[in-house]
Amino acid sequence: MAERFDAIVIGASPAGLTAAFNLARDGRKVVLLEKPLEIEGVKLLSLPVARATLADLPHHESLMRAMTRVRRVSTHNKLWAATEIGTPSADKADLVSVEMDDFIALLGKHAEAAGVHRRGGFKGLLVEEGGRVRGVKAADGEDIYATVTIIADGEESESANALAPRLDPLLEQEIILAHETWDVGHEHLNTQMSTLAAQGELTLISGELLGGLPTARAWMFPGRETLSLGVLLPREASEAAHFGVDDALNRILTHPAFSRFFKGGKRERRVAQVRRRGGLGDLRRLFGDGWLLAGEAAGIRDPRHPYELRMELTSGHCAAQAAGSALDIKDGSAITLGLYKRMLMDSYIWPELKFAQEELARHENNPDLDGYYPELTVRRLALDLEAGTEARTEKREEFSGQVRSERPLWELLKAGVQGARVWG
Repeated sequence: MAERFDAIVIGASPAGLTAAFNLARDGRKVVLLEKPLEIEGVKLLSLPVARATLADLPHHESLMRAMTRVRRVSTHNKLWAATEIGTPSADKADLVSVEMDDFIALLGKHAEAAGVHRRGGFKGLLVEEGGRVRGVKAADGEDIYATVTIIADGEESESANALAPRLDPLLEQEIILAHETWDVGHEHLNTQMSTLAAQGELTLISGELLGGLPTARAWMFPGRETLSLGVLLPREASEAAHFGVDDALNRILTHPAFSRFFKGGKRERRVAQVRRRGGLGDLRRLFGDGWLLAGEAAGIRDPRHPYELRMELTSGHCAAQAAGSALDIKDGSAITLGLYKRMLMDSYIWPELKFAQEELARHENNPDLDGYYPELTVRRLALDLEAGTEARTEKREEFSGQVRSERPLWELLKAGVQGARVWG
């Protein structure tokens, strides 16, 4: 016998769980169809965004335990400044790192408490001849119908590919992304980073350590007992230079400035994949009759900061609001669900993706942008105190073109690192 819901959410991703949680909390009948996703390791969470999308959930005790390092930027009343590591309470912090398995489990728990029905996988979408999505066929063969279906099961979503296909990307539109998680132990982290348990730092690396490739990035930040290490390389330049992610990771792991952090540690997991570069031009069609795309399934991610969760949460929240408005008037047509795209355009996401795309183009045209600074500096611009909020976007023009160097990070300077930046 067929079942009927107000909304179907496909994918237990941050975007999918955020959408399901918000809809159920507003009294909607929601079913979440799970599809296994490899979401592990440590990522950065913007608490202003979490509060805006998950209400009081960021204050929950379990999330406090999942938060591994609280960090805050001190600007010294200047646009560019070195990072002062402090020990603010979680209420005053901006960015925290979270263990993804803990975070996803917590979101799932609260979605269930709000009334979300959780089920296993599905066989496919139920699509009418005119393209309207009526629901899904569950893994057990049962049909499930809903006014709105939200697809949020990752970049390689078969459902998203079926509804909003994209042309195969050109080589220059692809990146190679690798991410490692190292188990190094709590005491080792505190000793080597000279920091207390409630403190931490995010290190961004570019320049010659990454082969001098334009737009190449690497990052490192701590979890409770782990270090997260990631590398992003432009595929075309990487293959032309015969310099891959293994080369980049080995350079970082063996460099005297960073090797001591990993000494005695054990590599727990590693993920390497070729992905689309991202940015405003990489978005799929976001909505249609009876359906919405959210999170990475829609192509919504910041190509500069793939370790951040903010865009996932915001897109899931906007999808829930658009779906809720459609349910209020019992109309799941594309005209009604188009509110979703308007909400995204009015949020920080649209200008951020546009700015990211323009910034990548500037770095491609001038590969030396990352390496010419004589000293290591900390750039406040991209991870603002209000990361992921409109205040961050409004300051873009004010910050644009301004460069100011503050005190050097002596430890890394002595090691001879070029192109590394530490963000509080």
